[in-house]
Amino acid sequence: MSKRISIYIASWMINNNVIKNEERALYEYCYSYLIENALYAVIILFISIFIDCFDIGVVLVSFQFVLRVTGGGAHASTRSVCTIVSYGQDVLILILVPMLVNIPSTCWIVSFILGYVIIFTTVPVDCPNKRLDDKQKKEYRRRCLLCLSVITVLFITFIHYNLWRLYITTAFCVIIDAVGLMIGIMNNRKAEKC
Repeated sequence: MSKRISIYIASWMINNNVIKNEERALYEYCYSYLIENALYAVIILFISIFIDCFDIGVVLVSFQFVLRVTGGGAHASTRSVCTIVSYGQDVLILILVPMLVNIPSTCWIVSFILGYVIIFTTVPVDCPNKRLDDKQKKEYRRRCLLCLSVITVLFITFIHYNLWRLYITTAFCVIIDAVGLMIGIMNNRKAEKC
């Protein structure tokens, strides 16, 4: 669906002399990516409203998106696999977080710090299909660390005000991103050996 819409938008832009035909593939890819991410966010937020976890859904969608976009990491073999894994993990988090109220905040603080250290020491992680040059790596690292700093301030604020659903969700986001980065590093090493 997003591919069809992105083709339509790119064609309209070419017909109206907004872009050149040579730029079609780039614009189709970008619009498809934007549409898929917007649709993903809307669906996760809708599910979160349905199961009375809208606050968790907002934190989940916001933090995961910025960490993934700026930090890189693991890539699934196909878009379908990526979609299934992403929806599955997010729905699982939406369901689990309300059940984890009795776990002490120190466990979540330790988890967050562990994830933070992994992200801080590894970002950005590119993929074998598209390597980043040194300038790109420096810029992505700067952006990711800026986003991570904002997320850290929010995490501390959530703990201070005992917003347990939000700090648990934030810890999950950071840990999931750290795991994705580690998987991305392993995939890169595997690709270099081939």
